[in-house]
Amino acid sequence: GLTADLVVAHIKQFARLPPVGCDMGAMLKQLFDLLVECIGQPNEGIARLGCSCMRHLVDAAGHCFSPVMWDITCEGIKQASDISLCFLRKLMESFKPGSEDFNGDFGQVKVSARKDCSEDDCVRLHQLCK
Repeated sequence: GLTADLVVAHIKQFARLPPVGCDMGAMLKQLFDLLVECIGQPNEGIARLGCSCMRHLVDAAGHCFSPVMWDITCEGIKQASDISLCFLRKLMESFKPGSEDFNGDFGQVKVSARKDCSEDDCVRLHQLCK
């Protein structure tokens, strides 16, 4: 969170000045790489933090972005989407569009919970399966 604030402050401060050796694109790319890694973590709190920091960065400093910085931002958002949706894509590989077979067209889909899963997590997983 503080890193995102620091980058926002840096972008706002130096966006008005001509580039003199400060490579904000590289800094932004490294921050997005870090945030994408956070979003890809199985711990929901860390993943949410990564999403929140990414949203804060775009909301607070997006008006100062150059076209190159927007390209980096779009690529970071695409990577975050790819990472967070990869398991859903794997799950959906067993189904064909328009099929009415509940078990899938290429095999059965099973959902399991870890042994150290809390009761709240089990209830949430059960709700998602409905």
